[in-house]
Amino acid sequence: MYSTEFQLPGRIAGLKRSYQGLICIDEFSFIGTATGEVMVFSNRHEIFRTSVLVCSGGILTLRKVSSNTVLVAGGDGTLRVLQGHDTKWHVSHELNASKLLDDKVKLTSISQPSQGQALIGVSSGLMIDVNLDSMKTRIVEASASSGIGCVGFSPGVSDQFVTASDDARLRLWSLEDYQMLSDVAIDSIPCSMAVHTDMVIVGCQDGFIRAYSLKFQKLLWQIVNAHRGPIRSIAVNDKFIVSGGEDAIVRVWIPSTREMVGQFSDHTKAVTALHIDHSSSNIIFSCSLDRTIMTYDLKRSKRIAYHASSSKSDNRGFISMSQRYDSEQEVITGSVDGLLSEWDIDYPEPRSKYSVSSDNGGYSSIQVSPSSGEYIAIGSELGELFVVSMKNQSVIFNSQIHTGKITSLAWTSDEKQLVSVASDASICVW
Repeated sequence: MYSTEFQLPGRIAGLKRSYQGLICIDEFSFIGTATGEVMVFSNRHEIFRTSVLVCSGGILTLRKVSSNTVLVAGGDGTLRVLQGHDTKWHVSHELNASKLLDDKVKLTSISQPSQGQALIGVSSGLMIDVNLDSMKTRIVEASASSGIGCVGFSPGVSDQFVTASDDARLRLWSLEDYQMLSDVAIDSIPCSMAVHTDMVIVGCQDGFIRAYSLKFQKLLWQIVNAHRGPIRSIAVNDKFIVSGGEDAIVRVWIPSTREMVGQFSDHTKAVTALHIDHSSSNIIFSCSLDRTIMTYDLKRSKRIAYHASSSKSDNRGFISMSQRYDSEQEVITGSVDGLLSEWDIDYPEPRSKYSVSSDNGGYSSIQVSPSSGEYIAIGSELGELFVVSMKNQSVIFNSQIHTGKITSLAWTSDEKQLVSVASDASICVW
């Protein structure tokens, strides 16, 4: 290998650029810069020929189409077709993906064009197919581009599910062909989510509660400053929206008016999970990193039960919660230390405590199967999934597919499938 210095003309000898991509076509080199220019050099004469300002946001990749045509993908979300020769180049076609997708995106990669088509990688996790003559597009594949924090099914629906991810997006997915059906950008990173009828209610990092329609891909309403700081948990039914925040407060809202009708300040640390009782829609449970579980009657606006872990050594706080459908419908909590506890409202101490793994990874998400209640799915902070029999607490399945923390689990209503999502941006259907 050897290197050669190319000469710049004297009039622009002070030109300095950061180079972000290069392709060679015949006797010319085309170099993309961080300022959005394509610089053209003659390889034969080792000299600069011209520069063309193509986009803002920097040029992220270039691809040859023919001897006189170059595809240029920009950090501003534009794809431009550059045509010409030597010192004469112009933009003949243009696609603005940010405008098309209604989102600020970057185009990160371009496949080798074939038969007038090219695949374009988008920073939001999409792959789109572009016709280079008409610039018409279609979405080929979709995925999250950052960690996924929440997953859920609408009540009674088993063929579609919703995810909320750290790239501030809600996505609706089909379980029939695993394709994305809808994609909505939201105004803040989602920390918690509940799917209710035809809308998705999100507790956000900025302390707002927002409701979105995935069908119409728009914001329906929002509750401003519902909490101070991130909303770690949210639960919804026809009568109430219940939210729990990093501020250790549980608040109750009326869905139709968004009026706050209750507030509970019994916890001393972040409220990590909320659950509405299976039998009584006015009873809610909350758990917290302070190692306590509170039971509230929303009709009477009062706390009716208090449970606390007596051991600091094996419980550094609760981070997940679900409820049995059989027995006495005990509440089940998962702790930071990887311990499951079953609590009965009438008893101060847990009815049982057990662990299903030998490591110390916390149980970041737990969900009892909704139809029969025979199983509980457990997701750990180490990315391991367990399915456990509720009858004898035996592990009937476990796997470690995720490379990051399993953040949320959701069963289909018929219990035939289970969806897990994780901080590594992966979705697994079991």
